[in-house]
Amino acid sequence: MVGLGSPRQERWIAEHRNFLQLPVAIGVGGVFDVLAGHVQRAPLWVRRLRLEWLWRALQEPARFRRLLGLPKFVIMVYASKYRGKKR
Repeated sequence: MVGLGSPRQERWIAEHRNFLQLPVAIGVGGVFDVLAGHVQRAPLWVRRLRLEWLWRALQEPARFRRLLGLPKFVIMVYASKYRGKKR
């Protein structure tokens, strides 16, 4: 598990995966900060709405610009899921 934040953790994994010879490498973002108690999780109602990313962006404005790519990513995932399916 690599917790460097995006995109640093993805780059680190790509650069080191062959050397480490691991079957799986996971970028976990800021989960270590949460587990260590350095960052508080969003309230339960925010988590239930699946908006914890937005809560973190509002708590840490420096993250906001990076998080603007999330909606684009979600659109790409849905587009790839439905691409080629007949309706």
